Amino acid sequence: MRVQFSVSGQNIRSQRSIERIGAIKEGVFRKHRIKADGSMHDNIFYSILDNEWADVKENLLFLLSKKYS
Repeated sequence: MRVQFSVSGQNIRSQRSIERIGAIKEGVFRKHRIKADGSMHDNIFYSILDNEWADVKENLLFLLSKKYS
């Protein structure tokens, strides 16, 4: 089982957030997205596998406890 995330290569803030929770960067699809203005942008793919979930969950709970304590 896996959960997959896809984010624009230009969206550094989202990339950092996904990495902070513990997702693994799997790759970059270069020039994968065409925007309305015709420009091409990369897509970054991340995932969390079922065997990684316990550690990711622990990290998420820790991050949430820091924010709301």
